[in-house]
Amino acid sequence: MAVIWDEAHLKALLRLPRYPFSMLTQPPWQEWIEARGGLVAVYEYLRTCLLSDEQRSLLDPILKYPGAPAEWYADRLYISRRTYFRRLEELIQTLLQRLNAWPPHPERFYTSLPVPVTSLIGADRVVEAISALLLRPDVRMVTLTGPGGIGKTRLAIEVAWQLRGRFKAGVCFVPLAPVESEDMLVIQIARSLGVKTVNSQPLLDLLKTSIRELELLLVLDNFEQIIPAGPLVSELLEATQHLKVLITSREMLNLYGEHRFEVPLLPLPDREHLLPLEQLLECPAVRLFVERARAVCQEFALTESNAAAVAEICHRLDGLPLAIELAAAQVYQFMPGQICAQLEHPLVFLQSGPRDKPARHQALRNTIAWSYNLLEERERTLFRRLAVFHCWDVVAAETVCQVTETRTLLDALARKSLAQVVEPNGAYGPRFQMLQTVREYAREQLDTSGETEAVRRRHAAYYLALAEQAEPYVGAGRQSYWVVRIEKEHDNLRAALAWMLERGEPEMALRMVGSLWRFWQVLGYLTEGRRWIEQALEHGRHVRTRARIRALLGAGWLAVSQGYVTDIHPAFIEGLTLARALGERRLLSSLLQGIGYGIADRDPEQGRKLFEEGLDIAREHGDDEETAWALDNLGQLERERGNYELAQRLLEQSLTLFRKLEHRWSTSYVLDHLGRVVLDQGDTEKACSMLEEALTYMENFGARWHIPWTLEALAHALIHQGHLARARSLLERSLRLHLEAENRVGVALVLSGFAALAAATGDYVSSAQLGGAAGTMIGVIDPDRPPVIRSHIQRVLEKDLAAARIHLDARTFAAAWLRGQAMTREEAIAFALHTAGLQ
Repeated sequence: MAVIWDEAHLKALLRLPRYPFSMLTQPPWQEWIEARGGLVAVYEYLRTCLLSDEQRSLLDPILKYPGAPAEWYADRLYISRRTYFRRLEELIQTLLQRLNAWPPHPERFYTSLPVPVTSLIGADRVVEAISALLLRPDVRMVTLTGPGGIGKTRLAIEVAWQLRGRFKAGVCFVPLAPVESEDMLVIQIARSLGVKTVNSQPLLDLLKTSIRELELLLVLDNFEQIIPAGPLVSELLEATQHLKVLITSREMLNLYGEHRFEVPLLPLPDREHLLPLEQLLECPAVRLFVERARAVCQEFALTESNAAAVAEICHRLDGLPLAIELAAAQVYQFMPGQICAQLEHPLVFLQSGPRDKPARHQALRNTIAWSYNLLEERERTLFRRLAVFHCWDVVAAETVCQVTETRTLLDALARKSLAQVVEPNGAYGPRFQMLQTVREYAREQLDTSGETEAVRRRHAAYYLALAEQAEPYVGAGRQSYWVVRIEKEHDNLRAALAWMLERGEPEMALRMVGSLWRFWQVLGYLTEGRRWIEQALEHGRHVRTRARIRALLGAGWLAVSQGYVTDIHPAFIEGLTLARALGERRLLSSLLQGIGYGIADRDPEQGRKLFEEGLDIAREHGDDEETAWALDNLGQLERERGNYELAQRLLEQSLTLFRKLEHRWSTSYVLDHLGRVVLDQGDTEKACSMLEEALTYMENFGARWHIPWTLEALAHALIHQGHLARARSLLERSLRLHLEAENRVGVALVLSGFAALAAATGDYVSSAQLGGAAGTMIGVIDPDRPPVIRSHIQRVLEKDLAAARIHLDARTFAAAWLRGQAMTREEAIAFALHTAGLQ
């Protein structure tokens, strides 16, 4: 038998650096591979042929992670670079013997397939699923669908290589990019199969006759531009029992017996919590980027310094393989961080691709334009107008886009892979979205059409109406529905607000933030909500309407929610002045309570009077919700003054009203306050019960902002009961949530809780040190003047430190306290977690 394989071509087969895979596309290596069942069969042979354990340990990572530098393989095997090359040489010699002695496949295949010049990454399970579907006895036609650039053709080729041995006549690959009609489709298939015209006999009849006895897999690539020719495929299937067809298309052919397989996007890394480099490299999107980057820059490697940028690139490109490949090709002139920065407009940046690819694959814009140009005019109109959405349902699309038969056209766009169904069973029908790159192309078309301003105005008006419809349900029986709905629409609401501010629509912006601020409070978007409100108030500084008062209320209460309570928020003062000037007496109650909240720390009596005035106004107007809030504020004030029985009565009245109104979020809020009062009175069992109930309400109804406060209170109750392990876990979760919400007082209180936990374990020095850090953070410690902070915060800290003061002498306590004072916030947090055994 002739010797075919040498070291260079074997290294190309193994995809080792500096040995291009294209070396195998020439005779005799291509014919040798085909005669043995294709590349998949060859690689399977390599994986199973007889090797020593040392050789197998080297070959496996080379096959699993092709194209990596020698240093990477050496590090993975914990061997030196010198040892790696010695083992590689031994492996090469053994494999040369095995391959040159391997006889050809007993069957000769009917036709050949394109030989891939790059590895297929992250698609093993997808290939297996497609193959299994095709091999089912009841399945004869499978269509791979998905947007341009998702890799349908590459997947079809890989599946065909893998299944070649399962069809006696082999596989016929038919490229349809140049085909424009049914007649041309027949000619193209016949040409690929080698069927020639005989006299005047119709070519289609000859084609049917030629395949009648063949056990063949026919791959029809890029069918989308000749969808009307689909019935021809059915005719061919009816002409033989042995034919199976694998189709790639951006939409289904809608034929009887057709099975759709929607090609998934590549799995993405968690960019918030990046894995170690070795594990990150196993993420398909990252692996694709790294491998394609190495093709243009052999020195490229995934490192600690560029891993976050690579992960972000993959996310910004939605895991779309073509987009990732085009981005990776830029590493010869840009660092990953620079590529990431330029992906704000990916269609502009990703302009060039390999010259040997079809034009529609050379640039991402061409790929999407290929699909866009195949649309009917009404589909194009809807497609470009949908660019104003981040995600949408049918009702939103109908209202904003104003295109007849929107539902039908949306289905068409989804079938053609220009929109994706992300939630099949939404409240108003399925929800859709576009890939980021597709949406940018749609936005370009919208700008070109001159319709952008009108469509964005309708979009803003629609989401303003939605926000105002949702606002009355905050805390009410349908809160869970509306919280989920607002969360899903948050990107659209942001876009609408941004347009209002850009286009000088301050009244609309004020109405929007006035309707949304309580959702932002419930969902924990405190910093973002305050930023939007501040912008709306600034743009609408000359607007003197009810909308401005409601926005001012939001500014004040979101500030309170973040712990800014040592002073009266100026928003409450301005709101009170404007409400009185406009006669908006119904809004006075909440404004007065806001002012009372800010003044009660230093003047509890004045705070009580303001709360009571707000209570009287609420009762005057029959406003049970504001009545309940006023009672809650009064109850909290009496608790801070040490009047626990009165506080409990007031809070129980508030709770009764909120339960009557079915305001579950508000109910949870008051249950938290009641639990604290009961805990103050020493009933830890009842306190735990109330706080657990509050936490359940919050988690069920999306009240994210208050969850960390309740976790902290429950942790204190559990510490009193001796349940230290669960208390430790709750404090850690509370700390994480407070940090996410940028709540400075919350973080300080959790540190105080860790001080109590340390004391409960007998570590009194750490308890005192954490107390010093917490005290400094909330402004309690100032030897030259009295504290200016809410009294109950100081009282919590004093209780948490009581055990440390008893068990430590004054000098030791003071030294630990001073060490805590000297800590930065980050140092204090790290110390707390370490002391609790959480780091």
